[in-house]
Amino acid sequence: MASCRIRVRLGDGQPFQSVAWFQGTSDDAIREVIASGLGLSRAAEFVLEDASGFLVPCCNQLPGGSEYTIRLLPLAVPSSAAQSKDLARTPPTDAPAPRVQQLDGDHKQAAASLSKFERMSSHLANERTFLAWVRTAVAVAGLAVTFSELFSHPSRFPVMFWGGSVVCWAIGLATFVVGILRYRTVKLVLNKPREQITNRFGRTGMAYMIFGFGTFLVIMSAAYIAKLKYD
Repeated sequence: MASCRIRVRLGDGQPFQSVAWFQGTSDDAIREVIASGLGLSRAAEFVLEDASGFLVPCCNQLPGGSEYTIRLLPLAVPSSAAQSKDLARTPPTDAPAPRVQQLDGDHKQAAASLSKFERMSSHLANERTFLAWVRTAVAVAGLAVTFSELFSHPSRFPVMFWGGSVVCWAIGLATFVVGILRYRTVKLVLNKPREQITNRFGRTGMAYMIFGFGTFLVIMSAAYIAKLKYD
């Protein structure tokens, strides 16, 4: 039975190795013969390069007497001897550092913009709250004027007139002062770094204002009742 014989080598400058196979041998068997002759593993992927530099597949149509150079593909698995040579030539490297997820520049810029927007919104909300305090103070002042005009003759109801008027005007002034204090306190807190902000930062409580409005409501109700009895 006729056979085909070629010569192959593992790389430039390496000695040639003769391999042969009988006609009708499959391409996979021919590849295994060439790999075994050069000491490559069966999983190695390679192609043949002829004397002219052209790459040709490993198949049973190769002409007899030709010479080829083995070119390993990127997924090639070299033999243990070749691996040991590569490891000997490769300098040792340090262990890779653990990967740490970090925000890239765009994400950092977006986070900074969001933080600025939140802080700006908080300042605007604080200003709106202060304006609400001012409106409340003006409304209380209007109640004081109404209460004063209710008693056209203060001499008849001196206690009601002076007591109710003083309490009402005091509540209006206190409302305005408390609004200013709370506005300044919240503004100072918003200008601090986020790490220094706590849940309790010295805001003026509402208990005093509730007590003042309650007192004024009692005095005003008593005044109306007394005036109705007098009339």
